[in-house]
Amino acid sequence: MTLNDYTNAGMSGRVDQLIQDKAGKLSSADRASFVGKAIVQRYSKDRPREMVTDVSGQGTGQLPLPAPDGGPVYEEGFSEIRQLEYPLGEVPPSLVQNYEWDFYRTPAGLVLLFSAITPSDEEQVRVSWTARHAPDASTVPDCDFDAVADLAAAYCLEALAAIYAQTGDNSIAADMVNYRSKGQEYAALAKLARKRYYAHLGIPEDATDHNLQGPAVSLGDMDNLMGPNVERMTHRRPR
Repeated sequence: MTLNDYTNAGMSGRVDQLIQDKAGKLSSADRASFVGKAIVQRYSKDRPREMVTDVSGQGTGQLPLPAPDGGPVYEEGFSEIRQLEYPLGEVPPSLVQNYEWDFYRTPAGLVLLFSAITPSDEEQVRVSWTARHAPDASTVPDCDFDAVADLAAAYCLEALAAIYAQTGDNSIAADMVNYRSKGQEYAALAKLARKRYYAHLGIPEDATDHNLQGPAVSLGDMDNLMGPNVERMTHRRPR
């Protein structure tokens, strides 16, 4: 299967194969909703879409956030800037250091603010950033397609487990036990599907949709502005 085949219909078809809901307990709208949830909410956090956009300067120290035509926009609270390159065309690439830029909120919205460069309106800054994947699965890479289908199937199977847990005639004990058994089976299948997704993306099995935040780590360098024969924090100058 190629990337062009990875449409929402293709993803939904794969999910249908995984959940085997022959009784039709879930509507097509329900399944499509779970597919969208798997792609946009969870998978996009675990492995966001990597974007590269050339943004034109404005002759000031401010630069608009990337907003490619017909594509995703920078989403505050989700997207992040991975790298800034300016000026373009240098080998090796000339990268803007983290301490040379920051976010700045104007009345018109959030922008990038540079402290050391001023791109003219004839120059561009190459912005590497992240965005959510398209809900139709068109941006999900081939290698992750089945894993995302597993996650969407897990959401569907959990919903089926909840449906069967509340279904049955309490006056008929055998009927109630049968539905409870189906609910437990669907819950077990949901756990297995979610486990396959975790394994593929290298996520701990006890992870949930709410504890994805990893440890905060920041790397950088510090310019040495002090001259010789000046006391340092970690070692003294020679006597």
